[in-house]
Amino acid sequence: MTVNLRSLPNRPPFPGKIDRVAHSLDESTRTMLVEIDLPNPDGVLLPGMYGEATIVLEAREDVLMLAASAVRSKQDEDGNTVYFVYLLDAKDKVSIVPVMTGADDGKEIEITKGLKGGERIVDSTIGTLAEDQRVRVEEEAE
Repeated sequence: MTVNLRSLPNRPPFPGKIDRVAHSLDESTRTMLVEIDLPNPDGVLLPGMYGEATIVLEAREDVLMLAASAVRSKQDEDGNTVYFVYLLDAKDKVSIVPVMTGADDGKEIEITKGLKGGERIVDSTIGTLAEDQRVRVEEEAE
C-alpha cells in the first residue's frame, strides 16, 4: 500500500503498512477507519498532513471485469438484489443476462458467473432496455 501527500507533490508515494483496522463499516459511506504506519526517517511527515492511500486488497489475474456502469441491479420478488447486463448479439438485439458479481472497486465490477468474456455489453444508458429490443451501436471516438 502507498500514501501520496498533496503537500509533498514532488515526492514519490510513501510505502506503508496497515497497522490497525476498526472492523466496523460505516454503512452510509462504506468506509472503515484504518491506521497506517509510514516510515519517516527524514522527518518530512508532520502531524496534521493529509494523504491519499492506495490499498490493494487482492491482486488477481484472469478475471472478467466490466465497467460498473454496465452492471445493473434490481430487487427480485423476495427483496434480494440481483445483477444483470444488457448483452448484444450480432444483429444488435438486446438480451438481458443475469450475472453474479465479485470484487467491486466502484469503477469496475468482477463478473464471476453469467458471461464468458468477449461478449458485447451495453455500457451506461438512460432508462431500461427490453429483451429482443434492437439498438443502434455508436462507437466512441478515440
